[in-house]
Amino acid sequence: MRARLAVALSPLLVGCHSYVPLTTATPLPGTYVAATLTESGSAQVSGQLGPDAGVVRGRLLDDRQEAMTLSVQSVGLRRGDELAWRGETVTLPYGSIARVDLRRFAKGRSLLLLVVGATAFVALTSTFDLNVRGTGGVTSPIGPGPPSR
Repeated sequence: MRARLAVALSPLLVGCHSYVPLTTATPLPGTYVAATLTESGSAQVSGQLGPDAGVVRGRLLDDRQEAMTLSVQSVGLRRGDELAWRGETVTLPYGSIARVDLRRFAKGRSLLLLVVGATAFVALTSTFDLNVRGTGGVTSPIGPGPPSR
């Protein structure tokens, strides 16, 4: 029963997030943000992020008057590719940033994901009679089997 419950509730560990425009003057350190770079800003920070960077996503470490410092999770390129990072620290001058968005938990989409995942799990276990607990016994095939010698 515990294994079945753990599998059924595992979608709760994965939630949907969306980015919304910044509504405060400065986000709090630790907040996850997406900084959209200007064309000239992309060229200005190309030494740190590589060429053609469009959006920098990560956790805000420091927010000073002239720049913000991020622990970068990913960099979205202008041509559409997404590059994964491992938390490297990058400082972005505010002159290179066109817009800052905050990452927010999307309750509606996460609930939908949970409902669909739980429904699929129940349907799968019902259809195939998956015994998550196990019986410990070996089942024999239907029929008399081969003759004994």
